[in-house]
Amino acid sequence: MASKEGQVSTATPLERGTVSWISRPRLERSNFLFPQESATLRGPEIESYGGMHMNRESGRSAASAIRVMIVETHAIVRQGLRTLIGSQRDMEIVAETGDGGEAIALYASSRPDVVLMDLRLRTGSGLDVIRELRSAFEDCRIVVLSTYSNEEHVYRAVAAGAYGYVIKDEDPSHITRALRAVRTGQHYLSPEASARLAEHVHRSPLTKREEEVLTLLVQGRKNREIADALGIVEETVKGHVKNILSKLGVRDRAQATSEAIRRGLVLVD
Repeated sequence: MASKEGQVSTATPLERGTVSWISRPRLERSNFLFPQESATLRGPEIESYGGMHMNRESGRSAASAIRVMIVETHAIVRQGLRTLIGSQRDMEIVAETGDGGEAIALYASSRPDVVLMDLRLRTGSGLDVIRELRSAFEDCRIVVLSTYSNEEHVYRAVAAGAYGYVIKDEDPSHITRALRAVRTGQHYLSPEASARLAEHVHRSPLTKREEEVLTLLVQGRKNREIADALGIVEETVKGHVKNILSKLGVRDRAQATSEAIRRGLVLVD
């Protein structure tokens, strides 16, 4: 759905399970650009016609195509994304990596229009990579493609600076819609991501201190250890834990840990 810059557009839900973007490539291999691991695409030979660069194999205009950089750990997912993006006449992959630590340098050398990335990377946190990219490159536009579908992950990604968010088990057409929307400066949330973000807005959040206590609680720390780590007294920790259990609707620390992980209130590798 088209929207003015800065507004969030949500897509109409599509029937799921009808397209397999990993196992059913729609074009022959010769029609795609396959980059080397963690390198800027050199691709097939390029010819110039009146200042417009054309890919000889596909006839695609490099001047008008949406330049996409992929940051994704899993090779099979990158292969599927090559197939999906390669089938779009207005898109091309200019760089890819599975290593979050390489993303900044790779972005600087390839200068894509849109970065398509997962939150769970081989090295580094996807959220940290988003923040670093947006800090280093003010015009960087990022679409998150992730298995994480809970409200906290969607919220944190958007808060970190992502322009779009798509859940991996949704119809793959949302990926190309997101890339096109974000390239023009719009924000795009797929139907499920939009629903999850709405849940975050309407739920009662923990305070910042309660989040800090919860993070240490999930790590298995005792009240005394949490108190020492945060520089507060043990009785205060007990009060925070009581509030956390109440807000999460659980009875004990074990249930709080499970619920925190399920909701994405803490990030666990």
